[in-house]
Amino acid sequence: MAQGAVLIEQNPDYLENMSTTNGAENIKRTWQAQWSYNVGLKGYAWDKTNGGASPTNAALATGSNWDRYATSVKDLAGILVNSQ
Repeated sequence: MAQGAVLIEQNPDYLENMSTTNGAENIKRTWQAQWSYNVGLKGYAWDKTNGGASPTNAALATGSNWDRYATSVKDLAGILVNSQ
């Protein structure tokens, strides 16, 4: 695999909230959190039209959602060799 073939980095947008509800028989407490991260694949660009602006894991794994911009296969993330 080429150096820098895959990039996964967390964004500094982590947000969490704790909510407490009183007045019922029991105190109710809920916790919610959200965050995002960046994914990059050498030689390819994410296609927002096909894959969406906030893709799921399944969308990230779908090859048609990535557009190849590298003109040479030597500028891609790597290759897979199948042999018998």
